Amino acid sequence: MSDLFKCFGFSSSLISKSVLLFALVLYFLGCSSLVLEERTPVETNFSGRWTLNAPLSGIFEMGSRKEKEVTSERIFSEEIMRPNIADPFVFISHDFHILNAKKIRVELGLASAGLDYSPGVYRDVTFGQRRRGLWNVYAGWEDEELVIVSKADGLKVVGRFAMLNPNRMRVVVNVRVEKEERRVVKVFDRSP
Repeated sequence: MSDLFKCFGFSSSLISKSVLLFALVLYFLGCSSLVLEERTPVETNFSGRWTLNAPLSGIFEMGSRKEKEVTSERIFSEEIMRPNIADPFVFISHDFHILNAKKIRVELGLASAGLDYSPGVYRDVTFGQRRRGLWNVYAGWEDEELVIVSKADGLKVVGRFAMLNPNRMRVVVNVRVEKEERRVVKVFDRSP
């Protein structure tokens, strides 16, 4: 076999280095990529009406400094209610109604989820990769957690919906704008 490679001008050293480089690229691509299932797990039951549990919810600023909690009143009154065109987080809050939702109704199907936010609008999320406006959306299941990844130029929003128990759901939304990141943790209780 080595004679065949020599015939084409390849040295065994070059081949070894190429194979090693290829293996490293595959390793790092595998570690950084998120692979989501496109079918709802049978035992998962997110469907129903949910009401925000404000005392268990919060907004955090992330970054190089230590993670710190920021009160909802400061974020909503200082940053969202008094819009600053230069603040990309204000822009994101208009596309992601989960950030302001006090109630949510979930309709879960085998290959999609309907999310009706109040205040907000109804959003149909089809599992797999899709384009929605300026967002590239990748949605599906990581174990029993519904994950919705939305990316645009310099922006990334990752929402993770998880059941804490049959009557409590946690939604964690990580918003990254260039080097700045915020995390919104919302807890919802099942409504009758």
